[in-house]
Amino acid sequence: MAIRYKLVQNKINGHECFGKYYARSIKSGEIGIKEIERIIEQNCSMKRSDVRAVLTELVDTIKDKLQEGYTIDLDELGRFSLGVKSEGVYRAADFNVKKHITGVNVNYRPCTHRIGNGDRRLVAPLAEGCEFERTK
Repeated sequence: MAIRYKLVQNKINGHECFGKYYARSIKSGEIGIKEIERIIEQNCSMKRSDVRAVLTELVDTIKDKLQEGYTIDLDELGRFSLGVKSEGVYRAADFNVKKHITGVNVNYRPCTHRIGNGDRRLVAPLAEGCEFERTK
């Protein structure tokens, strides 16, 4: 299946790219965990309940290990880690966790590798082999 895209023109007056057309992907929808379970069940010898148990445990384990400060490396899927958002203070002694830490975000870095043949571009295994189809 090809990645569907459409061309969208930059209409921001005064922008250096004003008038240029850019490709924008068109999403086919959303697939949830139940659909993923069904697909995996069809592609292997595990039952749907087994797949659900493994996926549930994977999520729980990733959450626990992230909160312990680990980076999670899931090979071709990529790496996950937690980051902290905070407000700055001028003196370390003035820093208050409850006041100055404003949030936590999950950082995701896809696995990438060089194409080869002297090409320095990085490619993510999850995106390798994509084909494209233009829609209107």
